[in-house]
Amino acid sequence: MLTKRLSNNWMMDASFTYSKWTNHWKGEYFDPTYQPYFDGQQLAPGYGRGGGWGYAGDNARWQFKLSGLYQLPFGINLSGVFTAREGYILADYVLVFRPGLGWWWPLYGSPTGKEKFGDRRLPNFWMLNLRLEKVFALSQTSTVVLAVDAFNLTNSAHSLYRQTQITAPDYGKDMRILNPRVIRFGVRFNF
Repeated sequence: MLTKRLSNNWMMDASFTYSKWTNHWKGEYFDPTYQPYFDGQQLAPGYGRGGGWGYAGDNARWQFKLSGLYQLPFGINLSGVFTAREGYILADYVLVFRPGLGWWWPLYGSPTGKEKFGDRRLPNFWMLNLRLEKVFALSQTSTVVLAVDAFNLTNSAHSLYRQTQITAPDYGKDMRILNPRVIRFGVRFNF
């Protein structure tokens, strides 16, 4: 992590994280049919999606963030945040009736039989947000700030969630993408 505090009209924060969080069941997994697919592979907690049967593992081995601010003349500030991370895991499955485990239960595995959990992922994700603001002093203790924010400035349509049920007619299709570019204008009073 690098941090440059505000001086000479600019500041910046940068960070990079790499982690390898893995499962090691050692023969103790509750369902032995899963063990070869999951054992020693990436851990991805929370891969259920809101009551639906689509799954994607929330696990990115790396992520990067860069944010900064530059103070232009006349009380104008320009700031931005760039974030990037590895795509989340795609957990392919079929629904099967599993006596003793419940009604219909997802059975995870590779469509080709060659991959392990974590080998298939969504494309890498990145996004750029920018802000331009002008500060007006009304008195010694109060200001008005006029601002314009641009979220997802490049209007990237990154896939956030994909159908992973192998037998579904829309298998492999994007079910959720990053929101399109949004431009927001605002006024803030400080007193």
